Amino acid sequence: MEFPLGPVFFCALGTHPLRRFSTSRRLAGAIKVGASSCYNAAGTDNTHGGDVTAKPRRKKDPNRQSANPPESQASVSITVAWSLTVVTLLVLDVGAALTRLYLRAEGGPLAMEVFAGWLLFSAAVMGAVSLALLPAVFKLRREPPPTGFTALGVAVAVAPLLVVLAQLLR
Repeated sequence: MEFPLGPVFFCALGTHPLRRFSTSRRLAGAIKVGASSCYNAAGTDNTHGGDVTAKPRRKKDPNRQSANPPESQASVSITVAWSLTVVTLLVLDVGAALTRLYLRAEGGPLAMEVFAGWLLFSAAVMGAVSLALLPAVFKLRREPPPTGFTALGVAVAVAPLLVVLAQLLR
């Protein structure tokens, strides 16, 4: 809907035709129907003397402590160490699996088989270290690590141990 006098006229009067029918000033401010000259760069409505779209911000109390106290340095250190073992395990597991798949499909030199064995051995050792660190992470932290990451950590730690066990029993 276009008005012959344009948005400047309605801004000066403070009565845009579509604003008369709105039930709340917030809805009217959200519409901002063609009256862009009624709003300054900060989004303040010049016709009503205030910002009709934003809620007032609450001031933070500098003396108020957060609901979650910070973790101790020991818990952060053990969590970082455990997280690094999980990421390293993921890389070792994927590398060992891809190497084994390549050897089955293409065959390969003895050095490639030795490399796959070293990847699996390294993953088994890191899996044992990761599983040893996990109880310490749960004991030292105030809040446990995310469930999804914990499940991933346990899965990538147990997988190479099960493969080594299966190879020993074969």
